[in-house]
Amino acid sequence: MSERVSEMSRKNERLHVAVLIANSGDACQNTIIDGINDCAHKYDIDISAYIGAYQTMDNEYVSHYETCYEIIKNSKSLDGLIILTGFITPEEGFETFAEEIVQTFMHIPTVSVSYHIPGMPSVLADNESGIYSIVDHLIKDHDKEKIAFIRGPKGHLEAEERLAGYKRALSANSINFDEQYILPGNFTQIGGNEAIKELIEVRKLPYDAVVASDDATAFGAINELKSRGVSVPKDVSVTGFDDDRVATTFTPSLTTVKQNFRQIGETSAETLVSLIKNEPVENKQYIDGRFISRQSCGCLCEEFLQNKAIRDDSWKNSDCLNIYVLKEFELLFIDYIPKEQLAGWVDVLVGCIKSKPFMANDFYKAFDGVLIEYSLRSNDYLKWFEALDAITAGVGAYSSEVENLNTILSSLVNTTKLVQDACLKFVKEMEYELIEARQKLSRTASALVLTHDLDSLSYELSKALPLLSLDFAIVGLYENNTLDSINNSKRDIETIFGFSKGRIINFKCNGKRTELHTLIEKYNIKRERQTQCIFPLFSKDDEMGILFLPYNNNIPTVVYESVRMSISSAVKGIQLLTRIKDLSVTDELTGLLNRRGFFQFAHSRLQHLQRNFGLTPLVMFFDIDGLKRINDNFGHKEGDLAIATFAKILRKTLRGEDIIGRMGGDEFVALTSVKSGRDGKKLEKRIRESFVKLNEKNRYKFKLDSSIGIVALEEPTIECFDDAMLRADSVLYEEKRKKKEGITP
Repeated sequence: MSERVSEMSRKNERLHVAVLIANSGDACQNTIIDGINDCAHKYDIDISAYIGAYQTMDNEYVSHYETCYEIIKNSKSLDGLIILTGFITPEEGFETFAEEIVQTFMHIPTVSVSYHIPGMPSVLADNESGIYSIVDHLIKDHDKEKIAFIRGPKGHLEAEERLAGYKRALSANSINFDEQYILPGNFTQIGGNEAIKELIEVRKLPYDAVVASDDATAFGAINELKSRGVSVPKDVSVTGFDDDRVATTFTPSLTTVKQNFRQIGETSAETLVSLIKNEPVENKQYIDGRFISRQSCGCLCEEFLQNKAIRDDSWKNSDCLNIYVLKEFELLFIDYIPKEQLAGWVDVLVGCIKSKPFMANDFYKAFDGVLIEYSLRSNDYLKWFEALDAITAGVGAYSSEVENLNTILSSLVNTTKLVQDACLKFVKEMEYELIEARQKLSRTASALVLTHDLDSLSYELSKALPLLSLDFAIVGLYENNTLDSINNSKRDIETIFGFSKGRIINFKCNGKRTELHTLIEKYNIKRERQTQCIFPLFSKDDEMGILFLPYNNNIPTVVYESVRMSISSAVKGIQLLTRIKDLSVTDELTGLLNRRGFFQFAHSRLQHLQRNFGLTPLVMFFDIDGLKRINDNFGHKEGDLAIATFAKILRKTLRGEDIIGRMGGDEFVALTSVKSGRDGKKLEKRIRESFVKLNEKNRYKFKLDSSIGIVALEEPTIECFDDAMLRADSVLYEEKRKKKEGITP
């Protein structure tokens, strides 16, 4: 076992693993994360999913992988990394990209998903065999010979493997390979549209089937064929790859290969755990896909044929209507309905059907009651159409057990209206929930954008995000407010704010490197296992920081992107307000407070001193001696340098909590506090010695000195402060008078 694992077992800590994905809007990647989460639950592992691209207001994705790389590379809490390489690899320069991955993460156990990187364990889909099964099916079952292939990006590993599967299937069926039938593609619907245009308008080749490298390309191809009056599958068969969630609802339903993304995720996590434990792992692991025939190639849906076969088998192995219907219900509902409850439903429904005489209204009421009970566990009412089909088939098979067969069958048809009503209600409910979610997002965006500082932003986040099922949001802002992501790769977090389970967070790091994962652990009171997403905060080309949110696969992607964009906009607005405010209270030449800013902050400081007994406030007035002479002898540029240098000395000599301002010209003022008058004298002496030391270095053409007036406040009130300001000014000018008369202060 590795030193890290041994150390953690001693400390009873859990492993922390990072997952680098392309974006949060891709169903395939989300399913892989779900598989990784399955393993994380098993081994009690914390997961941090770094989102490698962010979505702009124009719905374009912008890469920020370098940000992720740097954060992951500098992390002290990570024990391992899973990279969804096949999803983030660029369209060109694959080998260079792979080398950079190895060099960047050689210090940490790493597993690559969907793309093999030499020297790094990889979990891969069996792309070649998947496409082979599709092409082989088209040739043997549908007699296709002119099969066009829409490839993926050239050089992309998975795309090349799928092309190899196409070629192998042709060869195995004694069909000559023709390069003209290979069409360009890029794993997008637009790519599918363009490929069909190329095939029909440019190459003008005869074709009877189109095999696309992925489902999105297939959807684009089918839509383009439809627009040209070409019928799928009547005129041409079209197939895809991946089994996208739309594949079953698309018309026609898509013949494809289903990748087991969940298994890919789980296997990659299991492999990483073995790596961390220094256990041997395979260099390449292939996860088999499953060929699924549907309408787009000319087949009946495989799901339909399977259900029919199962129903026929149930009829053969049942000896009465009750047992037959119970077996069918178990096949449909056993995953989420207890067997005892299913048996109760069957007894009620079959009992009504077998009652003598049969009463249709009694059956309708019984069925409606079952639907209401079902709604407590699931909203998938479509299964009840299959359930009614099963009851109908059972009544037909065991007609001897019932009376008034035709009346019963007619009633079963009418009962479908109850299922339709339930489906319509659910759709309406979903529409209302979507409208409500949009309203929540709109209210959240409005509330966040209207905030004027980080405290109020943290508060609004703590109130709004739990309504969106997000129980924490923590933001790390980079130094100097914004960074140019191209010209500056240093991303040190300076400010952290947000909330965690109702607790407001807002503090400065003060130069200490703080990992947000560690911070989240601090506020994770129950110390539960967690999965979190890390998003970039951007405003146009300015990279402002990173955002941590909890991962929940039930939360729509639009919620995450909306929250990210809203927080980005709010932070940018706060930074602009802060900059405007700073400009309004800051002296441009020295960076100190101007007259307005000094009085504003001084009054706030006095309120603080009123609650801290034992400290005596001091007002200190300064006037640069001989500034006019410096301007006259060396020019105003040297005069400005003298003023700026004077300000640096004050800032360096006084404390960070002291209020320092430039009143104008050569006059400066400070509000500080001391424990005794003796401390005030020491402070004055230290300032004067600073001028002496500077002048001894002879760094400048000029010599710096100052007349100083110091007055203690009787009480930390504004009235005493105003009086002390007048008296300190008088003390200063008394010193200047003495200097003119040759009297040393």
